[in-house]
Amino acid sequence: MKKHVKAVFFALVLWLGLGPVALADGILVFGGTGRLGSEIVKQLINAGEKEITVFARPSSDRKRLEGLNVAYVTGNVLDEAQVESALKSNSFRIVIDALSQGGNNSDSFYEDSQKHITKWAKATNVTRIVLNSSVGVGESRDTYPNRMRSMFGGVLDDKEKAENNLIASGVPYTIIRNYRIIEEPAPVTGDAYLTENQMAKGAIGRADLAILNVFCLRTACAGKILHAIESPE
Repeated sequence: MKKHVKAVFFALVLWLGLGPVALADGILVFGGTGRLGSEIVKQLINAGEKEITVFARPSSDRKRLEGLNVAYVTGNVLDEAQVESALKSNSFRIVIDALSQGGNNSDSFYEDSQKHITKWAKATNVTRIVLNSSVGVGESRDTYPNRMRSMFGGVLDDKEKAENNLIASGVPYTIIRNYRIIEEPAPVTGDAYLTENQMAKGAIGRADLAILNVFCLRTACAGKILHAIESPE
């Protein structure tokens, strides 16, 4: 419970704008133009972060980030050379992976993209990768009965391979899993929390999940797999 209270407290500090948080310079957000990634970018800015770069496909819609002070690098995350180029384009100390498969038909999208990100994050001395994943992976596998897992096809297995690659890489990491996203409109509540209970599940809005991503740039989250929850189920 204390861990929950602490997470909520810092989330409220960020939400209410009670002062900038000292964050590492150079943050690269993969999937930053998407629905979760764009919320993470906004919360990074609210937290006082100045050097934010978004990795985006050339065709990505950037409307969610319109007017925000962010830099862009363009490329395909499944093209290792383009990921390498992105990570060498600046001095990044933090990488946040908020990728969504979207219309990509690759059966190994999450595994392959994470391999590329992890490899070049390690080569460029990134100090931490924050990976947004899903409940139903790893030790949380049994939160979904087999009949429900079939609805996801191989996505959860793909995400598990991505997590395992990151964990085995030696790059400092934080993995944040969510179970169910509350669709918009889902305003910031400040009630979301993080737990290390690998069987915990619940719904959460993207804005609250983004706040917890920023909270997890702190060393307290390093090396942990956390479940992000607003409304327990």
